[in-house]
Amino acid sequence: MMLVLSLAAPAAADQVFLNNGDRISGSVQFDSDAVTVASALFGAVKVPRSAVARIVLEKPQALLVRNNVVKAREISFKANDASIGLDDGKTISTPAAGIRVAPANSAVPGSTLAAWLRPWNTAVDAGFTAARGNTALDNLHFGFNAVETAETHRFNLAFSSLLIQNLATGSAVTTVNTIRSGIRYEYNVADRTYGFGILAFDSDQLQHLDLRSVLGGGIGFRIADTPAATIDVFSGGTFDQESFSDHANRNSGELLAGAELAYRLSSRTSLSHRFAMFPNMSTPGDFRANFDSSAVLKLNRWLGWQWNVTEMYLTNPVGASRKNDLLVTTGIRFMLGQERTFKPRSKVSPLSSK
Repeated sequence: MMLVLSLAAPAAADQVFLNNGDRISGSVQFDSDAVTVASALFGAVKVPRSAVARIVLEKPQALLVRNNVVKAREISFKANDASIGLDDGKTISTPAAGIRVAPANSAVPGSTLAAWLRPWNTAVDAGFTAARGNTALDNLHFGFNAVETAETHRFNLAFSSLLIQNLATGSAVTTVNTIRSGIRYEYNVADRTYGFGILAFDSDQLQHLDLRSVLGGGIGFRIADTPAATIDVFSGGTFDQESFSDHANRNSGELLAGAELAYRLSSRTSLSHRFAMFPNMSTPGDFRANFDSSAVLKLNRWLGWQWNVTEMYLTNPVGASRKNDLLVTTGIRFMLGQERTFKPRSKVSPLSSK
């Protein structure tokens, strides 16, 4: 889980103690991988989080730990765990990745709407193209993605649509009308291993597909996990139900195998790719495959520019439909929330008081 913790304090107020015995004073910011100290003497000093033994705060700082707001005076690190010294003298233990800054309006422990919304990272994509003159064409793309990342799970809601209309004949003729939506839930099983469940709904006018409903689940494994990149592979099974406007409906059981890559080129630029194949077990030899790729350039904290490429392949389309559809879209992205990385692990330490 990626976290960003901003500790706003006067310069040289907070103390960062390193494992080698060195100490740095200044305003502290840290995430799950690095600690940055804005020192009046040395400027911004960035060190790996694994090299930090302890952080002492001059003033109590409100932290959010498992939806409970606590006032912290000191944070000690040991491997992936953290021990938080509270303002009242008590000490609590929690995974280091489970610490977040409390919302500004959370003055006392307890769950609030802001605290509930904080784990969510939301993105809204929009793109529009219009052509007039020798041709008349409208192209509208809309997308929505919301991810809630917690210590034990990740919950993802996704929706995208593409509508293209040709107005050259004087009346609107829809040439593309594609909608994809889905829910995916992932939960910790063991080190680098997680289980998942999916529920997806698709429609595609060009494929004569009124509705495809997919319900399934499986197991995933994280084969690479660095600050710059994560790579997951996953497999499982699904049940696919297809409804067509002018053809017989189809039901089939499917296997599921795929991979997902997320790569951060810089603090403002990121790439993500997902490939999934669904061999048809009801009709051996048939399969469908989806490939999704996206790139995002952040312009500021809430605005960015996005590029998306989607390839959908089907070995047994109905009628005269082609086997594959390739969709390329681009446009602005509105962002809300804080991006975090889901980190499967075998043990989640309970919040305890000593």
